[in-house]
Order: sequence, then structure tokens, then C-alpha cells
Amino acid sequence: MKADGTEEKNLTNSPVIMDVQPNWSPNGAEIVFTSDRDGDNEIYKMSPDGSNVQQLTINALDDEYPNWSPDGRRIAFNRERRGNFDVYAMRAGGGSVKRLTFHPAGDGLPAWSPDGRRIAFASDRDRSPNVFTMRADGRGQLNRTNSEAFNYAPDWQPRRRRPRRRRLSSSGIARGRVPALTLVRPPEAVHQQ
Repeated sequence: MKADGTEEKNLTNSPVIMDVQPNWSPNGAEIVFTSDRDGDNEIYKMSPDGSNVQQLTINALDDEYPNWSPDGRRIAFNRERRGNFDVYAMRAGGGSVKRLTFHPAGDGLPAWSPDGRRIAFASDRDRSPNVFTMRADGRGQLNRTNSEAFNYAPDWQPRRRRPRRRRLSSSGIARGRVPALTLVRPPEAVHQQ
């Protein structure tokens, strides 16, 4: 649909299955999304007009929340194994799947930094959901919100000329309060590694 909400178009034309969590490729040539059309949640991609649908993950696990890297070469996503979610990444064409988080708590909702060097994700490993960041290879995982509030759905501010001024935001709910956005300053030491 257009930005003003007009000209809405169903791209997957499926009245029965769930097609959700769309994410545009950086060049606008493809859309990656989650679908349960094979019986469990898997990652697919398609052209912007809904054609050329390609299944990227094929397994008996739930794969969800795909997110393109800024260079369009990789896709980060959640995978559920034995009731626990972790963050994974794969090539944009599928294959070469690599697990990035190994924690018994749930990790998910990955979001690439504008330079592609880091991934933010939500995790409930520290009492309540918080936003963490890690290098794109999974190393250097750090809690960025470190609060009792419910912090989730991280997203990065787009790239600017001064990268140290970039901010990471997340949706959050403080106990007993209305939903809010949290802004987190990435540490300067991380950018120097």
C-alpha cells in the first residue's frame, strides 16, 4: 500500500495460512516474511508484487521475525528449539545458517545496526526482557537497557554522518505504566573494536 494507506494489496493471497512479519530488503527488490504454509513457521522471501516466492528455511522448528542486514547479504531471525528462542543468521538466499545466541532464556527480535556490524535483540535472560547488542558473529553480547521494564522490539536509528550519535530504541512497558519507547546510547568502546 501507499504511505497514506491507500491502494492496499494482498501480496500472498492466502485466506488460510499465516503470512506475517514482512521486512523489505535494503534495495527494495525483495520482501522476507514468516509463513506457516508448510505446517510450522518458516522464513520465505518474495518480489514486491508477491511473485517469486522462495522458502529459505525448511525444518520442523519455528523460524520467525526475519530482518535483512544493511548490505542485503544476510538475514537474522529467531528460531525455536525445545521451547527456547535464539537468534540465528543465514545467507539471504537461504543456507549457511549460524546460531548466534546460546542462552536458556529467550532471545529474539533481531535488528541489524545500520553499518551491519552489530545486531540488537530482546532477551529475558536478566529477570525481565531487555535489549542486548552483539557483534554480527554473535560475540560480545551486552545488556543495553538493564532495567526492570519490559524492553523489546529493538530498532536502530538510521545511519548518519556522525555514527557515535546513533541511537538504539525499543518498545517497552514499565511495570504499571503505559507502553513507551526507550532510547539507548551504544557504548563508544564497542565501535572501536
